[in-house]
Amino acid sequence: MTEIDETMVTEGMRDQRLPPRLCAFVTKAFRDVTGLTVDDLYQGSRSSEKQEKRVLFTQINYLVEKLNKLRSGDEKEYCLAQE
Repeated sequence: MTEIDETMVTEGMRDQRLPPRLCAFVTKAFRDVTGLTVDDLYQGSRSSEKQEKRVLFTQINYLVEKLNKLRSGDEKEYCLAQE
């Protein structure tokens, strides 16, 4: 997103394509950070509140599990999110 004369302009990739290696890198980095896959994002209705909640619960639970692994020597573990 760039600002031109106080107007926000959004540019997409249009017809540009990522090379396969870069696409694999971006996909893995996204999955490692968020715990989500592309399929998680495109299941169900895009504007559905239920879909948004499902994606957030998936992401929260992934991060909690990751945190618990880091804290494995600690006495307290965090609980997973429940719907």
